Amino acid sequence: MTAFASAAGRGLLGLISSLSDDAIRALGRGVFSRSWRRFERAIENPRDAQTERLLCIVERCADTDFGRAHDFASIRSFDDYRARVPIRPYDGFEPYIERMLRGEENVLIPDRPFMFART
Repeated sequence: MTAFASAAGRGLLGLISSLSDDAIRALGRGVFSRSWRRFERAIENPRDAQTERLLCIVERCADTDFGRAHDFASIRSFDDYRARVPIRPYDGFEPYIERMLRGEENVLIPDRPFMFART
């Protein structure tokens, strides 16, 4: 019986565990090729990747109350964000969160949150 046939008898987990690391990497690259390339670019230049992600979030939240209060619409760089959004403890976000807990929309994020949790 081949390793493949034996692994198939044990299911998908058995099949995957019978593959070499190189085969698993190749499979992952094939299935996740676009996200894999994005990941590789991100690890080559993490500052750019983080700035790009921050600007996506800022753009998406520009029309929220928090975004308007901090002029998200004019933010084009990390330095812009740093200048407009001060570091604050939980208490600085609590009024926004309380409004969202009461069901108000478009406060911190443009979506309805599916969960609230303190971390």
